Amino acid sequence: MWRAQHAKLFLSIHFNGFNGMARGVEAFVRPAAEGNINIAEDREFATRVQQAVLQAIRNPDTETKDRGVKEMKLGVLADPSLRNTAGSHPCRACLLEIEFMSRQWIN
Repeated sequence: MWRAQHAKLFLSIHFNGFNGMARGVEAFVRPAAEGNINIAEDREFATRVQQAVLQAIRNPDTETKDRGVKEMKLGVLADPSLRNTAGSHPCRACLLEIEFMSRQWIN
């Protein structure tokens, strides 16, 4: 549906999981080497989203880590799926990992 609506931004929201001790908020963009023709714009979008979510979580939980913006080949961020081509690349995209569901919270 978002493709049919000609979305300008695509944000895939997830909750991370790992070893029960990892913490933090991180975002991912598709690497330029994997065909991302919007790398600078995607990184800017991802940074703004990641920092806003990080600050919102840090308000009640100062221990939340800033895991930054990283590059990773993820199918959901593939440019052809987002209508991005060399001639037309209207959609910025990132995947956001909001904290770790596997965290063992101790109060």
